[in-house]
Amino acid sequence: MAAMQTQQETCSIREAALRLGVSGKKVRRLLKAGRLRAELQQGRWGPEYRIETSSLPPSPAGVQGRQERLTIGRDSWPPGFNLSELLAKWEGALVRVGQLESERERRLALESQAESLRAKAARADILSGEVRRLSLHRLLLLAALVALAAALAMAATWR
Repeated sequence: MAAMQTQQETCSIREAALRLGVSGKKVRRLLKAGRLRAELQQGRWGPEYRIETSSLPPSPAGVQGRQERLTIGRDSWPPGFNLSELLAKWEGALVRVGQLESERERRLALESQAESLRAKAARADILSGEVRRLSLHRLLLLAALVALAAALAMAATWR
């Protein structure tokens, strides 16, 4: 009969951190120090450490590090904590965020209009220069016509 291999129960770095009540960075330091046993396995997005749960200390006290746990409940609120006051501040902040978003949209619209007006002003400058050039040509043509008329009048008197 073939010998049966027992599969060690493993967990990820994140799961170990949750069990121990420490950060994932602390778990990596424990791995590097050799205080936890793990092997590198191919994971969903590449190689990842799988930590043997038997190498985890039985309680978070076995690992030095941050041991506070966040508890939610009225008993854990600091003295003088006022939830309705906090909610009112939150709502005020949401209103201000809405105002700021509205002001941002208005500013973007005004910037777009300013850019459009700058483009129109540049086009108007080009057209103004063109008008001056055509006016000068018109004056030169008018002077040429006057000179031609004078020359025709002189030619008519010589005949």
